[in-house]
Amino acid sequence: MFYPPSGGRGFWIGLSVALGFIGLAMMALQFVLTARVNRIKSSYGINILLQFHRYTSMVAFFRVLLHPIILFSVQPETLQLLHD
Repeated sequence: MFYPPSGGRGFWIGLSVALGFIGLAMMALQFVLTARVNRIKSSYGINILLQFHRYTSMVAFFRVLLHPIILFSVQPETLQLLHD
């Protein structure tokens, strides 16, 4: 509050980090959807739950896939992390 704000990560790196975290959270949600919790299953039905599971898993996959693509295109030096 009293110090000047730091430079931060920048928009693209912040977006990449956000996509990674959101994709990870969505993948954690997939375990809840396929656990067939009786309260959720009785409210919506198993067919709707599995269809929602399919769509959200595709969205989560593409968000996690975009995470390193954006990171490597903005900061090519991070590709060195893959060597070794």
